[in-house]
Amino acid sequence: MISTIVKSVEISSGTDTIDKFVLAAIGFFKELDYPVFLSYLKSSLVLISMIFGVILIIIIIKIRILMKGQIPSIKDEISPPKEAVDAYDNRWTEIKSHVMSFNEAEWKMAVIEADKFVDDALKTGNYPGESMGERLMMIQPGQLLSFAKSVGRA
Repeated sequence: MISTIVKSVEISSGTDTIDKFVLAAIGFFKELDYPVFLSYLKSSLVLISMIFGVILIIIIIKIRILMKGQIPSIKDEISPPKEAVDAYDNRWTEIKSHVMSFNEAEWKMAVIEADKFVDDALKTGNYPGESMGERLMMIQPGQLLSFAKSVGRA
């Protein structure tokens, strides 16, 4: 078929050559056996798809092999650091457990412990005074943004 196109196209100048080429192309497509052509095209595309599928699987396997060594270090970088547990955390947890109790005596204990907690926080903050009341009286307006922020727990 291709040989008939080549034979039918004569080398000449101008639009005559283009017209002959177009006519030869139209003749080629009229003579084409479409079921056979589509069968070859389908087989070729299936083969190409299979090749690309195998290449994709190989790439995925290689990426997994490369990432195995890096995943633990990436997890360490991504995960947030754990909060430091200090004496304040333990005391605050204890106060909250007293508050959540159904026993009235526990509530009273929570108030007493919270009082001591705030007094210790003020002492740690180097606020002057002999007692908690004096320390609170000596605090100037604007010295503490808020009570919760000064204690560090809310």
